[in-house]
Amino acid sequence: MTRPDPWQDILDPGETILWQGRPDPRPHWAALSLHRAASGLVVTLIALFWIGVASRITSDGDFPAPFHLFPLFGLPFLAVGLYQLAGHVLWEAYRRAHTWYTLSDRRAFIATDLPLRGKTLRSYPITSDTILTFDDSDLASIGFAFEPVPMKRTTRMRGVGFERIADGRTVYALLRGVQASAARTSQGVHPE
Repeated sequence: MTRPDPWQDILDPGETILWQGRPDPRPHWAALSLHRAASGLVVTLIALFWIGVASRITSDGDFPAPFHLFPLFGLPFLAVGLYQLAGHVLWEAYRRAHTWYTLSDRRAFIATDLPLRGKTLRSYPITSDTILTFDDSDLASIGFAFEPVPMKRTTRMRGVGFERIADGRTVYALLRGVQASAARTSQGVHPE
């Protein structure tokens, strides 16, 4: 019995996969910023102080039952403080551990399987107009798209790409090849 091709309904006719890989899942501690960690530390300490003082007051006093929940109001602030302190680095490592990359001769795909979001697969066409960015480190990152991120009063653009991959130069060369092929096709020159 032949196993069905999982890409059968995803790839266009004639589209072929050039590369597949995964990002490095280890925490990238260099992503910590002093400013973010300092503000996270302050929020964490304030939350711990709140929880401690509120627990002490409500445990020593003769308060009605709802007041015993008062220390729990510090938990959201504790979570935000810990996330700002170093949690964002651990979350990004977790996200990368549940991410898969694929490059075809036409598109780049990013698949994720995250809690609450489930499985997602996004594809990004690689055209002659695609802006490629390349961070040539031991674990390279290659950008090829931008997505809007809504903020309170505005929208910020976030770069999208293959992050922290071991074979960055090879993948960048493949992306440049896809881009060159797209340019030839848009000019009416078809590969033989």
